[in-house]
Order: sequence, then structure tokens, then C-alpha cells
Amino acid sequence: MILSLNTPVSQVYMIGPVYASRLEKLGIHTIEDLLNHYPSRYEDYRQISKISLVQPGETVTIIGKVVEIRNVFTKNHKKIQKAVISDETGEMEVIWYNQTFLTNVIKKDSIISLSGKADWFGSKVVMNSPDYEIINQPIRQLADHSTIQPFNSIHTGRLVPIYPETYGVSSKWIRSRIYSLFKQFKGKIPEYLPDEIINENGLVNISDAVYNIHFPNNLESAESARKRLAFDEFFLIQLSSQLRKKEWKKESVKFKVQSSKFQKEIQDFISKLPFTLTTSQEVAIREIFNDLSKNQPMNRMLEGDVGSGKTVVAAIAM
Repeated sequence: MILSLNTPVSQVYMIGPVYASRLEKLGIHTIEDLLNHYPSRYEDYRQISKISLVQPGETVTIIGKVVEIRNVFTKNHKKIQKAVISDETGEMEVIWYNQTFLTNVIKKDSIISLSGKADWFGSKVVMNSPDYEIINQPIRQLADHSTIQPFNSIHTGRLVPIYPETYGVSSKWIRSRIYSLFKQFKGKIPEYLPDEIINENGLVNISDAVYNIHFPNNLESAESARKRLAFDEFFLIQLSSQLRKKEWKKESVKFKVQSSKFQKEIQDFISKLPFTLTTSQEVAIREIFNDLSKNQPMNRMLEGDVGSGKTVVAAIAM
């Protein structure tokens, strides 16, 4: 099936009607809506460490081989999943809670990437409920041979996006679906801003911005994406406002108010006030009467601090 940005998410592979109904609670109906469901923050899992170097309290990523994984049922009826992960420098125990399915997902001898906080568990340093990612491709050794990292990681070993969620839809699930869609849509989101505006404001193109807001390589690319998307939001608000003004100018009023006909009544009202109008109040009154005398409907907001005299200005105009 050929997908477009307007395709309903219910027709996307591994979403279907059930998840589509859940996504509706997040205002997501189409593929475009899903790609525009931006993360609210990131988990920084970029520090990739050898097991022997991991210290308690660190948030790190380790990559290694699964030596064993099993369910442990305690006397208090707690369900604990314990795994042992090894690399060339040593072994580390990893613990999850109440996720008995993990023993079916994480297999012995598989290569796994784990990101989370290392802490004490009794007398041992362990990783407690880390995010995990099974690595199906070979792992890569960096040039300095100090760290290793997986290819194409999306849940570990990078800046990991955390999304607004709803019941039955986790950030990990959203992340996986968005990453899968980018295999088709990366670089193919239509640009609608002229090159002149993009260059003048130092913006990235819209395709790069949408991809990098989800999967930035670093904080700089995330910030560049945020800048472009924030610019677009304000730009579209301003554009919408200008379009409304243009439409208003096409309208005409049936009755124009000529304040000059009511100058005596206006001055009598002002003279009876127990105070003198400020310069700002007088300017606001003149501008309102000027708007009321035009052929187009007035669209004006009277703004001021509490006690600044907005009510008397409105009363004079009425």
C-alpha cells in the first residue's frame, strides 16, 4: 500500500484500528499527525561505557552479550527478572520488575544495548529497570577502542525522545512507529517556506527539522529543529492573522459611527469624571472612534493593567 501524509494511522503497519483509537486521544488521526507528535523531552543515554567502568549513580549505556536471563519469584509474590550481561571487561546484573515476558523477548547469547541508571542492589552494582534494545546488526567499535555503540539505535545509546502518552501507548511504542515511518518519509516532507525566509532566519528545512526533533544526533541538531518548528508555529499564527484581516477588509458595515455628531455628549461625560484622562486613554479613545468611522468592521482589543482605566474608555466609546 502506498502511504501519504494524509493516510489514516489505522492503515499503517503495526498500528491498526485498536491503536488508532488510542492515538485519537492524543489528537493523532493521520501519518502527518503522528510525525508532528513531537517529544516533550529527551533522555540522554549517549554515555556508552564498558561494564568494568560503570559507577553507581551514573546514567549510562552498556552493550554486551546476554549470559543468562530468568524470572525470580520471591516469598512476597514479587516477580523479578534478572539478567547477566557481559562484555570483554566483565559482567553486570540487570534487574526488571513484573515484566515476566522479558524472558521470551531477550534470549541468551543475544547482543543487547541497555540504557539507564546504575545503582547498588545489595552489595552489587546493577542496572535497575533499564531501557533495552536487541541489536540485530554487528556492534561497532569506535576509533579509540574505548566504547562501542549499536547501529540504528532508537531506544538506547543516544538522545532518546520521550513523548506525551496515553493509556496503552508508551513512548517506546510511539518512537518505534515514527522511526518506521521515516524509512519512507525522511526527506520527503514538502517545504512550504520560501528559501529567502529560511536563509534569512538561519533555519533548517522542514524535513530535517521534523526528523531531528525526533531523532537528533546531538543537542545542537535538536535545538535547530526546535527553532524551525517554533518559527513555523509563530509564522502560521501571523499568517492566519493577516488572512483574517484581509477578509475583514472585504466586509462593510451597515452603519458608520461619526463621533463628531456626539462631541457635546462625549465632552459632557468626560467633564463629569472625578479624574483627568491619561494620554494613553485619550489616544485609545481617538483610535476607537477612528475605527468606528471606517467602512470595515472594527477589530480591536483594549488592553491594560488592572486599574489602568479600560472601563471608562469602553464606556466613552459606547
